[in-house]
Amino acid sequence: MLMYACIQTCTSLFACFYLSFHGKECIILGYKSGP
Repeated sequence: MLMYACIQTCTSLFACFYLSFHGKECIILGYKSGP
């Protein structure tokens, strides 16, 4: 659902951790978003 937004935003480890705190679990490359 938010996969594309996740890919565009999760461009670094910091961004991935930031997103995870907001309920979006991005993998290191940002190809996957959580619930």
